[in-house]
Amino acid sequence: IVPSGTAFFSARVIVGGSVQTGSTYSAGFNAINSQGGHAFLNSNTFTAFPLSNAAVTAGQSGGIQGDFTLFNPSGTALKKSVLYSMTYCQGSVIATTGIGGGMFTNGTAAVTGINLFFDSSANINSGVIKLYGVT
Repeated sequence: IVPSGTAFFSARVIVGGSVQTGSTYSAGFNAINSQGGHAFLNSNTFTAFPLSNAAVTAGQSGGIQGDFTLFNPSGTALKKSVLYSMTYCQGSVIATTGIGGGMFTNGTAAVTGINLFFDSSANINSGVIKLYGVT
């Protein structure tokens, strides 16, 4: 996914047609880059799942690629857990890889969608998003 400008990438769940924007995402994200940099993000009050720890570069950097798994989205007995891994470029040459996971903590309602987005004023400029297991 390539952003229209340099921006962080995140995900939120949609419940009953409403994007859940509250501080109800508990997650950890561990990233390392090609220059030896390391970052760990963790919080019980994120407003979205952090899919990058730094701004993803627009243009020829390749954007951000990865996997995002939401476990048991249609179930109503348990809170929703996620697991994700991402690769992206910071600046023009700093390759970064990260892995994260967490839980949407605002109840056990079925998730009816996923909202993938870049922060600030950046939009998704190009790319392909594939959904598997959708019924």
